[in-house]
Amino acid sequence: MVFFRGKYRSAIFITSLLCLGSVINSSSIASTFVTENVNESRIIKAADQNNIDILKSLLDQGGNPNEKGKFEATALHKAAFNGHKPTASILINSGADINAKDFGGATPLHIATRQGNTDMVRLLIQSGAEIDVKDNEGYTPLHRAILNNSTPAAMVLLEAGAEPNTTSRSGDTPLIDASRKGNNVVVEDLIAKGADKSKINSRGLGADDYAKKNLNVDVSQTLTKSKSDILRNKAANKSSVIIIDKNSI
Repeated sequence: MVFFRGKYRSAIFITSLLCLGSVINSSSIASTFVTENVNESRIIKAADQNNIDILKSLLDQGGNPNEKGKFEATALHKAAFNGHKPTASILINSGADINAKDFGGATPLHIATRQGNTDMVRLLIQSGAEIDVKDNEGYTPLHRAILNNSTPAAMVLLEAGAEPNTTSRSGDTPLIDASRKGNNVVVEDLIAKGADKSKINSRGLGADDYAKKNLNVDVSQTLTKSKSDILRNKAANKSSVIIIDKNSI
């Protein structure tokens, strides 16, 4: 039995239930949201099950890769959630809308970053996914990666040019989220990419406030550093690695 506490407003949470239908269908609560895909198209089912042969056949017969199922999720949302990269590639090459939104405004890139699947994140970005698109709560894929502790996905997004100063509906920036999560690695990378340390959210709290509130000394110390300080340290660390590698030959 699965118990849910409080009211879940996150669109991605519901999408997760949708995509996990076959796993959690023993739960009467979950089945309120998921009913084993009985009303979804064969293309969406094939993508969910990673059945490439059936998917190709359906698409070759003129099937619509952009058909929406429960909660307006598409086959590409399913593939992104499950990490089915070959399936996602087939859908994209067949005209799937890479920026399609589900009922909560989440795109496949939101889903992939939430799952922490860097291969899928890279595929979607390389295929033209909008990197700073916001869901209904104002969260970008970068926000979602940080909130779900998907550090590698956050790093991929930043390297691809994700905006470090975007704000959610509640005024949270990626830096505020990373500080609240105590993710010093992402905090450092955000500052290196130009994150504004002075921004505050609708509660009047900034990144430094959360670091102090959570007694996170490492994050507090990192927040005192400038962008140039961090870039200089990164360059020095990279040089040290190269020297060590050469000496090991």
